[in-house]
Amino acid sequence: AEHSNPEHGSQNLSFAPAMMTLGGVLSPLVVYSCLVAGASYNYTWRFAFGLGALISMFSLVLRAVTLKDSDRFQTAKAERSIKRSSKLLWKFRKPLVGTAGAWFFYDLVDYGLGLYSAKISAQTTGSGVQAASLDTLIFAIMALPGSLAAPWFVPYVGPKNACLTGFTCMASLYLVIVMFYNVLPSWLFITLYGLQLTSDEIGPSTATFVIPGQIFPTSIRATAHGISAACGKLGAVVGIYGVGFLTDSIGVRWMLLVVSGLTAAAILWTYFWIPHYNCRTLKHLEEAMLGGARDLAAWLYGGGARGEPFHSLATPGLVRSSGISMS
Repeated sequence: AEHSNPEHGSQNLSFAPAMMTLGGVLSPLVVYSCLVAGASYNYTWRFAFGLGALISMFSLVLRAVTLKDSDRFQTAKAERSIKRSSKLLWKFRKPLVGTAGAWFFYDLVDYGLGLYSAKISAQTTGSGVQAASLDTLIFAIMALPGSLAAPWFVPYVGPKNACLTGFTCMASLYLVIVMFYNVLPSWLFITLYGLQLTSDEIGPSTATFVIPGQIFPTSIRATAHGISAACGKLGAVVGIYGVGFLTDSIGVRWMLLVVSGLTAAAILWTYFWIPHYNCRTLKHLEEAMLGGARDLAAWLYGGGARGEPFHSLATPGLVRSSGISMS
C-alpha cells in the first residue's frame, strides 16, 4: 500500500492472500503424498510441520533482506508519537471497528471450517483419512481460481463490494448444502463446498486484508491493520473451538446452518461499517486527518467515494490548529 499509487494499491495488496492460497494447496499435498507413499501418521504430521517451519524461516529471511519501508512511512514514523497515534486511531474509530469486526467474522468462519475440512469431508462422504486428505487437497485447489482472480476482481468492483459478494455467495452455498444435505452425492457436496472456498478467496479473504491496508493514513495504517488482524485471529480461536464443538454435538449439517447465520451477520457488518471507497478517496485520505471524527465519518462514508475533497480543508483555522503542514 505504501509503495503503490492509489490506482494500483488494492491490486498489489491482493496478491498477498493469493500467495497464501498457493501455500494452502501445498499443505494438504504434502500430507496426501506422505500417506500415499505409506508413511505413518506420526511421520506425516512431523514432516508436514517441519517443512512448514523451514518455509516460514525462509520467508522471514526474505522479508528482512528484500522489503524496505517506504519514504512516506519513514516520514510519518519520524513525526509519530503515542499521543498523536492514539488521537488518530480514535478519529478513525468507525472504519477501525468496521475492519476489525469484518475480519473477526471472516476468520471465525474461515479458520473454523478450514481446520475441520478433513473431518467435515470424512463425516459427510464416509471416507477414510487418506481419502479425506485428498478431499482437502481438492478443496484447496478449488479455492485457487478465486484467489488468482481476486487481484483483478477486487479493484474492478471495489473492496467493499467484493467482500459483500463473497460473503453472500458463501452463505447461499451453505444454505444449499444444509437444505439438500441428506440427498447430496459425495461429488456434489465436494463441488459445492469447493465453490464456497472460491467465493471466500475472491471476496472476504482478500478484501478483509486489503481494506485496512488502504483506508487509514500512513501514520496509523500499520497499527490499524494490526488491530484488525488481531481481531481476526480472535475470531479464528472462537471459530476453531466453536466449529469443532458444533460438529461433534449437532453434526455437519446444522453446524453449517449456524455458520451460514454468522456469514449473514458478516454481510450486515460489512454493509453498515465498511465504507465504499476508491482511488479518488485515497488521494484525499491524508488530508482527512485535519478534521474531527464526525466530519471524517461523514466524508469517508459519503462524498469521499465520489472523489470530493475533505471539506474541512476549507477552514483555515482548522489547518493552522492541527499543526500539520500542507506543503
